[in-house]
Parts: sequence; structure tokens; C-alpha cells
Amino acid sequence: MVSSILLLCTDPDGFFRRDPKEWSNLKIPAAIVLVSGILSAVAGYLLAQVLSGIFPEGIQGVSNLAPIMGFAAAAGGLVSVFFIWAAYTVVFYVISMIFMGKGTFTRTLAAVGYGFLPTTIGGLIDLIILWAYLPGIRVSPVKDVMDIQSATTALTHSPLFQITGLISTIFLLWSASIWIFGLRYNRELTLRNAAISVGLPVLGYMAITIVSMGVFS
Repeated sequence: MVSSILLLCTDPDGFFRRDPKEWSNLKIPAAIVLVSGILSAVAGYLLAQVLSGIFPEGIQGVSNLAPIMGFAAAAGGLVSVFFIWAAYTVVFYVISMIFMGKGTFTRTLAAVGYGFLPTTIGGLIDLIILWAYLPGIRVSPVKDVMDIQSATTALTHSPLFQITGLISTIFLLWSASIWIFGLRYNRELTLRNAAISVGLPVLGYMAITIVSMGVFS
């Protein structure tokens, strides 16, 4: 297993060029996505603890918001990763149909799951950074609930989150390189057509993420 993971990281072309029976089982891809989801859940919980301090003092039940927000953010982080796994698979599969792709959806799902390995590594780095710096961030309660959105945006557009966002983007590009080869061999595409099938949605996602981080604002 370790040798296969090393091969995936260093030579994704060689990894997916093997007999599909050697990599098409969903157990390992699902485990990779699960770990990614757990990291996302922890990061969401930490962020929610900080954001809970923004709410105005004196609101009934505000003292109970922190744990509620934390668990909601954790659950959302865990579930969203599996949703993204499925969404990427569907999009790659549909776009590759334009190029007469032939491989099965299940094998495409496995290939995309393997491609989450770099984003999982990036997620671990992001979590370490958040774990180190989030406890030092102090937010002041806003005076009006209408100001919560602007206060939240100011925090999430801070240099800390732009740095973690940049790290995530870099590792997403690594994931994309794995997805290209996975799609190439599973869907029996040329390298160019596989790159188009993966590149269009990934670049679109990256553009949305960069704008949402407030890089150009």
C-alpha cells in the first residue's frame, strides 16, 4: 500500500497505467477523502469558536452559540468533502463524455478519490497553521447583528486565511495533475482531452475561491 501511495505521488501516470483492478477499489480513496473531511471538520470547528465571539453581547442564548456553531461547522466540513468528491467526479465524467470517454463511473470515482491525497496534505498544513494562530486572534462583539456579516468577511479575508487559501490552491493543482492521469486511463482519453476535462472545472473552482478570499478586493 505504501509503495502504491508513493507511486501515486511521484508517478501518477504509472499508477493509473496499471490494471484498473489494482486501483479501482473504493476503500482506499474513501479513506483518503474521510481523512480530508476530518481535517476540514477540525478546521471548521476552530474557526467557528473564533467567529462565535463576534455576536453582540446580551443576546439571549449567545453563550450557547460557540459549541453549536463549532459542531455545525465540523459536520459541514466533513460532509462537504464527500459532496465535493462526488461533484468533481460527476463533472469530470460528464465533460469527458464529450470526448467519447468509455470508463465506468465507479472507477472515475476511485480515481478522483485518490486525487484528494494532495489536498489532504494541504489540509493538514492549513490546520497546523490555523491551530497555531487562531487562538491568538481576538474578535470584539459587534454592536448590531447587521454588522456580523461584514465582521466575518473582514476576518476570513485576513492574511492568515489568504495564506491558507494559497496553500490549498497549490495542493489543488497537484490533485488536478493526478485527476488528469486517472481520467486519461480510466476514460480512455488523450492527455489533452483529459486535461481539458479536469482543467475547466478546477480552474473555475480556483477562480471562485480566490475571489471569495478577497484577494482582489
